Amino acid sequence: MRKTTYLAAAALITQAVVVTLPAHGAGFQNSAVSATGIGRAHAGAGISGDNVSDMFANPASLSLRDGREFEAGLHAVSLSAPFENNGSTQTYAGVLTVPAQGSNSDAGTNSLIPSFYYTSALSENLQYGVGLTTPFGLSTEYDSTWLGRYAAVKSELTTLELNPALSYQVSPFVSVGIGLTLMQIDAELTNAQFTGIGSPDGESVLKGDDTAIGWTAGLIVGDDQGRFGFSYRSEVQVKPEGELVITPLGIRAGASGNVTLPKTLYFSGLKSLSDKLDLLGSLRHTDWDSFQELRFQFDNGLPDDVTPSNWKSTNTYSIGVNYRPSDRWTYRGGLGLDESPVSDQYRTARIPDSEHKWLSLGMSYKTAGNIRLDLSYAHILGKDASIGESSDLVSTTPGAAIDSLNGNYSDSSADIISFSVSIPLGR
Repeated sequence: MRKTTYLAAAALITQAVVVTLPAHGAGFQNSAVSATGIGRAHAGAGISGDNVSDMFANPASLSLRDGREFEAGLHAVSLSAPFENNGSTQTYAGVLTVPAQGSNSDAGTNSLIPSFYYTSALSENLQYGVGLTTPFGLSTEYDSTWLGRYAAVKSELTTLELNPALSYQVSPFVSVGIGLTLMQIDAELTNAQFTGIGSPDGESVLKGDDTAIGWTAGLIVGDDQGRFGFSYRSEVQVKPEGELVITPLGIRAGASGNVTLPKTLYFSGLKSLSDKLDLLGSLRHTDWDSFQELRFQFDNGLPDDVTPSNWKSTNTYSIGVNYRPSDRWTYRGGLGLDESPVSDQYRTARIPDSEHKWLSLGMSYKTAGNIRLDLSYAHILGKDASIGESSDLVSTTPGAAIDSLNGNYSDSSADIISFSVSIPLGR
């Protein structure tokens, strides 16, 4: 009953808090899943041994925990992605081209993202755990009168993942783990609707949702002096069903989409340099090749809404340290580099992604009752990126009028402040 209460409360809190979710990893991956991980730019993901949230990256990490433990985290994210115009135009009937009208805008949003984890032993060598996280997410929102309003105004993807997992300690030096990923996905895409030269804009709103399932597996080899981990999170096929509403044209249609969320591989290592200092590193490989287009079909005869993406696979590199001056205090830091799956040719206003650099700091304090409090901060700096996106002004008549958004995203950045509390619950 106690375990059920923890998880039910966590699910309710997550549904209440996750309103918007910025993408601050490569593509639209969410990195706010672990406060301790954020404090070292996710170096040592899945093998650090100092938190239950390691299970997100590697289910075998549950064997590094002892007894029952509950961890709750809250991550505050502030994202900035300012757009600067550089010759945006509109073309009518292929013969008349005029400068686009509107203002520059910032796609950034602010949000609070929770995470929850619980673990307990089933036997001496078998540990189970469950996590409640948001592994993918996207939230960009511009002013309703900005230059690119016909391409995008609001883009929101929210995921909620329940991740039950088991870990078995094969020997003192080898652990294996496996788990399921049960995911709920909700999406909303809006943009301005062109109604004629000199006429007020309308609005196009596309909403959809789906549930999907995947799996995860991992291996850890080594001990406290040094260990290595490998893990795999499967791709997830998402087929959202929903509705398209275009006002004031009176268009309403059932809509269905098809998106593949990518598989991810983690390679992590830890080396103890002394009883106070650890060096950690990670490489995360994400197979964004699976995301080649965003396509929606409609049941009223409207042409498919297709946005080519042609994304490429990416790597994320990170290195970090743990320093323990005493039994109570731990300090950590890390550096990271997030490659972008998006090329300049296929960058869109909905996902103006670019390469990211991470700088992270964090600390932990363990109370007399062995409750651990974690506080971390990460500053993520995006690389300047250009955009040249074309879209139909009249969605019902492709090619009749074209909106061309041309410009740059400069000084993009994100700041994350994470807090978590880990409570030992005995055996």
